[in-house]
Amino acid sequence: MGRGSGMVVAGVVSLLFACAACNPDEAPKCHTVTTFVNDPANAQQPMKLTYTQCDDDSPAPGDSKPPAGSYCDGLAPSFGGLELASDSSTLVDMFVADTGVIVVDTERVDLVDRNGKVLDTVAFDDGFGAHTADFDGALLVVTGATSFITFDPTLRELESGTLPAQCTGSVLLDSHTFLCGGGETSNRTYYAQNALTGDLYATTKDKGFLAGRMRRAPGRADFVAYEAGANPPNFAVFDVDGHGVVSLNASSASGLRASAVYAFADNPATHLVNDQGRLVCLTASDCGDPPKGLEPDGDIGLLPADTYFAAMDVDAAGKLHAIEGVQTFTGASGPTCETGCTIERIDVATGTVEASAPMKLAEPSGSIALRADPQGGFVLACGQYGSSGYRILLLPNAP
Repeated sequence: MGRGSGMVVAGVVSLLFACAACNPDEAPKCHTVTTFVNDPANAQQPMKLTYTQCDDDSPAPGDSKPPAGSYCDGLAPSFGGLELASDSSTLVDMFVADTGVIVVDTERVDLVDRNGKVLDTVAFDDGFGAHTADFDGALLVVTGATSFITFDPTLRELESGTLPAQCTGSVLLDSHTFLCGGGETSNRTYYAQNALTGDLYATTKDKGFLAGRMRRAPGRADFVAYEAGANPPNFAVFDVDGHGVVSLNASSASGLRASAVYAFADNPATHLVNDQGRLVCLTASDCGDPPKGLEPDGDIGLLPADTYFAAMDVDAAGKLHAIEGVQTFTGASGPTCETGCTIERIDVATGTVEASAPMKLAEPSGSIALRADPQGGFVLACGQYGSSGYRILLLPNAP
């Protein structure tokens, strides 16, 4: 692995990409663009956007190419925002730490402070090809094609080792247990390893588990998988015992909408919130009547038909930070916000919308992830899951 900074870092969000991404010897290829888009907050006063654009998108030697499509272009909420990073690689995941924002893509991991300065970069060796990552506040584990690397929050390498199989999902649990979900689409195998020694604890196989993106339920030895391949797609809650053995606890009812966009409502988690605002109890012990897991158990204010949360996360104070909008065209995984979305902060316990503000993008764009920042506001990753190109934005709380 090598260290160095290859990430394109910009300043204010409305300054989309600076000419640092272009060849400085051919400056005429870059020019300033001023455009106007409708401002949903003030229909009589269009929003002015000014940015730098290059006619030839080839990068200067040593520089990263800006992502095609420039995800989240034109995002300029009235209360401000900052672009932390952008790149043409495929984003694996991002995490908010005390040290800054950790950005993992297929080629490297970066630690960026809250002003957009790259504090450190670790480039992966050729052939590593990061597939999954998880962070528990103390450890970051990144998996590649055949191996894993464990870092501390400053990107100091603590351990590396061989994987028993390629992971298509992963979570970090208590006692440094790292759980890898194998690549099978059905009858998935789970492998439990020690993230600090590489020792293999347990292998759980031949249980009929489906593949799915994995997230730990905060404060408990469970994880949730969104099983997109189920018919219809569903949520599944899995228990992990002290030996690393995985067992299915509950699967969601067929009438419950499930998607990759959801958040845990509390810590320790007893409920999740789906992308329509419905509260769903995780296990039978979390739902008193009826005593079933992954069943609807109220809501924080159901969204109207065709309206969904595009991305969301709950902070330590129980506030849901979310982007809400209408799914505007068939085939979209959620709202794309080119016709306008709303940034909201919602008190989960009462269902009260404490603050909201309009946002709008210059072109359709997806949201890969949203993470609440303990120091205020939230971090938004824009792009399409599994596709090249992403931007990382730090947005303040809605006023």
